[in-house]
Formats: sequence, structure tokens, C-alpha cells
Amino acid sequence: MVESADLNADGFPDLILGRSNELSVLIGNGNGTFQPEKSSANGGFSGLIRMADLDGDGFQDLVTKCSIYMGNGDGTFQNIIERILPIPNPCPFSLEIADFNADDIFDLVIARNFEELFSGGGIFILLGNGDGTFQAEQPIDVFDGSVIFPDSHLISVADLNNDTFPDIISTVSQPVEVLLGNGDGTFQAKQNFDLGSIDSNTSPDQLEVADLNNDGILDLLFVISGYFITEDNPQGFEDFFGITALLGNGDGTFQAEQNRSRNSKLNTEMVLGDLNVDGNIDIAILDISSGEVELFFGNGNGTFSRGPKFSPGHDPISIVISDLNVDGAPDLVTYNFRSAMHFPLFEPPFSHFDSDTVSVFLHK
Repeated sequence: MVESADLNADGFPDLILGRSNELSVLIGNGNGTFQPEKSSANGGFSGLIRMADLDGDGFQDLVTKCSIYMGNGDGTFQNIIERILPIPNPCPFSLEIADFNADDIFDLVIARNFEELFSGGGIFILLGNGDGTFQAEQPIDVFDGSVIFPDSHLISVADLNNDTFPDIISTVSQPVEVLLGNGDGTFQAKQNFDLGSIDSNTSPDQLEVADLNNDGILDLLFVISGYFITEDNPQGFEDFFGITALLGNGDGTFQAEQNRSRNSKLNTEMVLGDLNVDGNIDIAILDISSGEVELFFGNGNGTFSRGPKFSPGHDPISIVISDLNVDGAPDLVTYNFRSAMHFPLFEPPFSHFDSDTVSVFLHK
């Protein structure tokens, strides 16, 4: 996992790398290069990174699926201050950060799968105390395990109806579930929306929120993966992923699903940004299986046109968009597992051929 944020308040984007039980930081120089790697925190990392100033000290803090790390303002973090859920509860499958009760303190929303040993699955919020700790979880939508996508735990937060209150979008118990926020930590009754291309063999794997058609209204974009039956395939099916959009109406509801593309690839990661600086949202898809990045350029109406493909290096496993050289144009970064190409994370640069790397692609 790779994410980007300004961790030392120098105005330059830095990189946060998540390994199995270690978080590392590359401090940016503002020109697309980085200082030598810092090992910033150990323990508790589990494949998801979210960042916000949880205690109001002006420094970015870090939240993973299991634990919370408080930033020191220099690219390092204090030790874990608490688990998201106390032992013996399992770590949530996904989470997002927002201020749900308008007290200027960040809160958490988590998605948890059904577990017979615990209190069930669903969506829960944890209101922040303003010091990096959180109150006990409050159920927002709880289910008993009889769900449509038992392996899909996507969750996102955005103001879908322009009332300044954060709303929740999820695939935890329905194809698409929307809970409109009331601004006091409570939510209206959930609304469900279909993904028309979904069937028993497919599930949504990634969810992003953006204005895809330039109407000032937020839309939803999904990566759908699964398999379909083919006569030519000896196993009887072929893996695929598709990009699927739901265009927003501005009131928290959405138009019928639009299936944008379908590809015979499965293990993917999607990031959004205006990659060609034309004012439209574009997509970069990292196909982890093939090691290729494919670009889809937005047409400004909710549709996309295929762009070029390129290979960032050996074994890329994560991708992020950030303006690394502060020129106003988006750059691409991939985190590559055990590759010596591009920007080495260890010094000297050629003595660790099997080390992890990042690949940096600056906008022309």
C-alpha cells in the first residue's frame, strides 16, 4: 500500500508505504525525488491507510484497519495508541474518517463482517474525542450475515446531497447502500441502489466518489470483478474486471448503472485524478497480475476513452496520484515489491536488488 500526504508541513508531498507489520516514510524534496526511507512505526498495519489530524496539533495522524498512530510532524509517528476495536474484536474490513456530528473533531466509520463470536456485522461509527481516541462504536446498519456480497466491505464518505453533512456509501449489505447524514452523528433510513451488471459470480471490489460528468454533483465509480462462463476456457470461466458508474442526482440518489468497460484481468487497483489536465476526471488502473498501468481518460460526461498502457517496474502492488514536484499537474507513483528499478528505498542504491522500490512518473 502506498499513500501520499505532507507529513512534515513543508508543502511537499511525502509517501507512506505500508508493509506487513511496518510503516515507512519517504520525505519528498518537492522535485519528484525523496530522502532516504524512514521506518516510522511497527505493528498493527493491515493493508489500509487513512490520514487526518485527529488531535488538532496540525500534524497528520495515521489510521489503519487495526490501529492509530499519532504524527510527530517530522514524518515519524508515535507508537500505536489504541486499536480501532478493543481485543478480542477483529479489525474492521474497511474504514473512513469524517466529522459526522459537526463538532470539528474527526470520527471514524467502519465496516465489519458478520462474526458469530462477536456482535454481528455492518456499519458502525466511532465518535472522536479530539485527542486521537474514540468513543465506543455505535451501530448504524447491522446485519446477521445474510448479505448479498459477503466478501465486499467497501465504504466511502462524501456529501452526496450538498447539505454540508458527510454521508456514507457502502456495499456491506446491498449492491450500493447510501445513508444520508443528519449532521449530529445519526443517519436517515438507508437507500439501496442496484449495480445492473452484478450477479452471483461478481462483486464490487473498489469504490471511488467523484464528479464524473462535470455537473457539480458527485457520482460513484466501481471496480467490479468476478468471472463469467466461456466455452473456450477449459475451466469453464474467465476472470474479469469492469468499471461501472452510477451518476448522481444531487439528492443522494443515483441514476441507473452504466457499465463502462470489461477486461480479462482481475487483481486491480483504481485511482482517480485529472491526469491530462483537461478538467475531467480520469482513471489509472493498476493490474497487479500483469504489472501494467492502464489509463482511461474522462470525456466529461461520465464516459471514458482508453488511454495508453505502461509497465512501472517489477511487481507493482499499489498506486497513488500526487503532485510530487508541485507544478500543478498530477504525477503517478507505484509501490513495487522486490524490485531494483527506479527509486531505491535503501542506500546504497545498487546493493539491494531484492528490496522494495517506488516508481515515480512525473507529468510532462
